Amino acid sequence: ENNNDNFATIQDRQRESFEHYLQDVQGLELECVKSTIDESVYVKIHTPFEVLLSTAEKIRMKLPVEFL
Repeated sequence: ENNNDNFATIQDRQRESFEHYLQDVQGLELECVKSTIDESVYVKIHTPFEVLLSTAEKIRMKLPVEFL
């Protein structure tokens, strides 16, 4: 029983660390949604447009030019 508690605590810390990295380092937005059916929790990851632009510039993604 104690090993399961320790494992769950380690998982919780790893999840918190990963979520911190996504939010504070990568600039992503996280939204937790609880399931209406069971005890599951889903995490929606949203990317602000500024982060998309920055990432596109870093990988030198070229946007198509549209003619009006």
